[in-house]
Amino acid sequence: MDPVKAHVPILTLTLALIATNAPLAAGDAWTCTNGNLERSVTLYYPQAPAPVPCRVYYGKRNENVIPRVIWSAEHDAGYCEVKAAAFVARLQSLGWSCIAEGEPTEGATESR
Repeated sequence: MDPVKAHVPILTLTLALIATNAPLAAGDAWTCTNGNLERSVTLYYPQAPAPVPCRVYYGKRNENVIPRVIWSAEHDAGYCEVKAAAFVARLQSLGWSCIAEGEPTEGATESR
């Protein structure tokens, strides 16, 4: 696959997130690492500050894998938050070290 074409969907998603001005508070996004591998879990609220609809994105950074929606809710406030937190906890139980974006990284290895 052409490397430029591989990054177009990621760039499109990033621009969509910026264009909507949807704020991400600390704890709405996590970066998890295990050796040289890195994963991202991100809560997205297209109609922020409204808690729904919401989406949970999962990405495999540095592996040319497009972030994908793993959970979403149209009417159930709190659903995405619970699912994202449980998924981060699952990654941690498998040996991943996760940091909530916005948290200090020096000396910290896990959050939540």
